[in-house]
Amino acid sequence: MEVLSKAKDLFKLYHHHLSHEHAKISIPNDSEIERIVSDPIDVQTLKQNLGGNHILIDFSTAGFRADDRIPLQIQTNTQSILISKETDDDTKQLQDAINAAPSGHKLRLQGKFTLKGSIEMRRSNFHLEGPADIYVDGPRRTVFQVTGGGNAPKFNAAKQSRIIDAYVPVGATKFSVAHPAIFKVGDQIVIQRQITDEWIKRMGMDSLSRNGQKQIWLDSKAVMKMDRIVTAVHGNTVHVDASIPEPLMAQIDGQALVYVYTFPGRIQQVAIENLNVVASESARPSTFLAFHSVQDCYVKDVRTTNFDSQITLGSSVKRTTVSNCKFVHHNDNTQQRALPAEIELRGSQLLVKDCVTEGAKFQTFVALTQSKTSGPNVILRYVADSHRHIISPHQRWAVGLLVDNCRVGNVSLSNRGGKTHF
Repeated sequence: MEVLSKAKDLFKLYHHHLSHEHAKISIPNDSEIERIVSDPIDVQTLKQNLGGNHILIDFSTAGFRADDRIPLQIQTNTQSILISKETDDDTKQLQDAINAAPSGHKLRLQGKFTLKGSIEMRRSNFHLEGPADIYVDGPRRTVFQVTGGGNAPKFNAAKQSRIIDAYVPVGATKFSVAHPAIFKVGDQIVIQRQITDEWIKRMGMDSLSRNGQKQIWLDSKAVMKMDRIVTAVHGNTVHVDASIPEPLMAQIDGQALVYVYTFPGRIQQVAIENLNVVASESARPSTFLAFHSVQDCYVKDVRTTNFDSQITLGSSVKRTTVSNCKFVHHNDNTQQRALPAEIELRGSQLLVKDCVTEGAKFQTFVALTQSKTSGPNVILRYVADSHRHIISPHQRWAVGLLVDNCRVGNVSLSNRGGKTHF
């Protein structure tokens, strides 16, 4: 009896270990494994493959402020109301009001706004909310951009260390380092795993071809990066705030590295809430909203109509929530080749919950991950009304994704080696 032939039964058993909210996924105990896999050799192999873990990944750290029990609310000190002048283009009126707002401000929109340009939010502690109707016209673009300064952390060459464990299992929140004195509680760190030729070969992705031409899945110079915060240091052991979503195997990957970083340009505590946004036919290929270089932000109670793509959560986005949003489509996809995506997840500790896609007659990724997305990320209770709606990794390699209690056309967590994107 092969272990892989029991995968479906095992995943069914995993489901019983899930709460209705995202939480810890537990590995079955020995007696539960015995009931699924009767051959003792298979039981031994299964345990070996699981690395002796009792918990795979703790997904409860995904979302705004890393805790879904915390209300989606940003503390603001001042507030103002912006009433639309209902001109041919209200982009400048809205942008000027955002630029003039101090930190810790809530800007409440009232009326009907027409936007022919893009709106940028580039400071921390800002809350934009309705109720307001926004009509988007003009060329293809990203309409709302919440963006900090810089696209990547700044590393201190003097503050890095090797992980000295031969093996760090999936779900671990601690590891041993060669130079523990470098680290202190509260440090922002990146755990870096090197992609190696040996690992690519073991993944069975070293012999891809298309039309007789060799195809490269991941370059052996690539790295996987996991953004974490140090919570404790005991001896050589560093503890972090969120699970490691894939194993660190020194024999295959070489020894992983840990870097202390600063990210002065990353902004925090930005919220967008209670807006009704409609795109014109010319603006339909636009993306409604993109986050880059942010942390602890959220989007809540937003309805969009006729956008081909909705929300991008970039690779430098951390601990951000998209909640109770509805995406409505009335027409066919305007993009001729690539499938549109409602929500694109590239960052870490991202939570998408209680969102709805309605009316799309074309094939659509309602949520997808991109290359080298490390998580942990959660898609919870997503509902879509067509069998053509998909939740899936899009390309290359992504880890640490929980899809729980979603009703969509297809959830495909698989090796797409035969497709356009690997």
